[in-house]
Amino acid sequence: MTFYKRVTAQDLPESLHYKEGTITNSRNQSLFYRTVFPEQSTIRAIIVFVHGVGDHSGRYFRLFERVSACGFAVAAYDMIGHGQSADDEPGIRAHARVFNYFVDDTNFFIHTLKRDILPSYGLNESKLPLIYMGISYGTLVGLHTILSGVHTFHAAVLVAPAVCVEWTPALRVQAAFASILSILIPRKRIVSAVPHECLSRNKSLIEDFNKDPLMMMKKLTTRMGEQSLSAMLRLKKDKRIEDAQSTLGQLPLLSVIGSDDLVVSVPSTEAFHKRLGDKNKELKVFDAGVQPISENN
Repeated sequence: MTFYKRVTAQDLPESLHYKEGTITNSRNQSLFYRTVFPEQSTIRAIIVFVHGVGDHSGRYFRLFERVSACGFAVAAYDMIGHGQSADDEPGIRAHARVFNYFVDDTNFFIHTLKRDILPSYGLNESKLPLIYMGISYGTLVGLHTILSGVHTFHAAVLVAPAVCVEWTPALRVQAAFASILSILIPRKRIVSAVPHECLSRNKSLIEDFNKDPLMMMKKLTTRMGEQSLSAMLRLKKDKRIEDAQSTLGQLPLLSVIGSDDLVVSVPSTEAFHKRLGDKNKELKVFDAGVQPISENN
């Protein structure tokens, strides 16, 4: 078994500049963020990174270090109800009453990045390309963020895109009653979550997941499940996906997924990729890969 040691902020080389802090969103909730920047003269672009459901940005320092070594500065935040950010409803982790809260918060984080964080590094946002990078649920948030048109992006990287789900019999039953359940019992956790063992074949990594107090891998609340499914269905119906002139269609886009991914649907990812109107797109399917690719490699 390959031993897994999680990289933390303390493990970053001295050549990289690390900052962390909190911002307050429009709903008066605290959002935790962190940035990893290489030397100012080497920065080629800014990556805005958003993690997956039940996850948090503190698990991706290995990725941040690698991309920073290539000249990409990284700005990441913990979504509401995740990591070190506040809960949307007190005591309920990995939950939001409205999916668009994630989109609004991401747009607000980017606004703060441009207005406050980049200047603190002596950088001018207008001179640096902005790249969106998300993993799993972070890709669903990212696609809606890009389509919102609030900010101009120059490229996007979608790791294990959560654009659809595997329709198991149990999920079909839940989906049929999703709307009514999200109203009657919005905080009840009945929507199947991702088992840790589906995220990696490395048992040492799974053990680290289980020991991480900021990870939340319980079942999702009915409200979170209904809102997430609705966000996926809106993408399925959105004609801007096929439009080469839309805010998404004009972006160079890279999608990455493992062929044995047990969390998101590989066929649905391939079908979504074919829908994209952008000619400058690429889909990489890694043989036998599982989530999270950024930590397994």
